[in-house]
Amino acid sequence: MKTFSLIMLAVGCAAVLFYGNAYWQERSTPDAGSHHPSKLEKTSSEPVTEETTDYGALVSNWPEKAQDTFLNDIRENTPYQLAIVGSTALREGENGWSEQVKEKLEGTFG
Repeated sequence: MKTFSLIMLAVGCAAVLFYGNAYWQERSTPDAGSHHPSKLEKTSSEPVTEETTDYGALVSNWPEKAQDTFLNDIRENTPYQLAIVGSTALREGENGWSEQVKEKLEGTFG
């Protein structure tokens, strides 16, 4: 009976670990947002007519590949798509983090 209990405990632990890992992998992938309704807004692709901004300095902490594609899109005057992934548990609405990030990005990059 002791051996049977030990085997059942090991199987239970393995099942919990497997389920937990699968759940975490599902929740932490960028396309996991497909389970939640998407709130994308169409923005205009008109170029910013303000003074020329040093975009290289603004994106200096981005990965090298993202910097290159962003600067190429700026030069070619094409829209650059940026995905910001986060949890809806961190407040949605007019004073939520998503609105604050959106306002800062629009203020900085136009």
